[in-house]
Amino acid sequence: MTEFITKLSDIIWGPPLLILLVGTGVYLTFRISFLQFSKLPYALKLAFSKNQDQSSEGDISHFQSLMTALAGNG
Repeated sequence: MTEFITKLSDIIWGPPLLILLVGTGVYLTFRISFLQFSKLPYALKLAFSKNQDQSSEGDISHFQSLMTALAGNG
């Protein structure tokens, strides 16, 4: 039984999963009209700009929120 599970795991976690992941990424890229590339300059501008209108206490910068979101996805 263990040998069967090992062989099945090797098949699933091999090329089929890679094709599925890459295929899904390409499909969604076309489906949302390359949104992640067209909005990247604006997102980087927000993340790395010094925002002068953040005067209220407790606010975090766009960069800090981005880093928090990325750290939470690990």
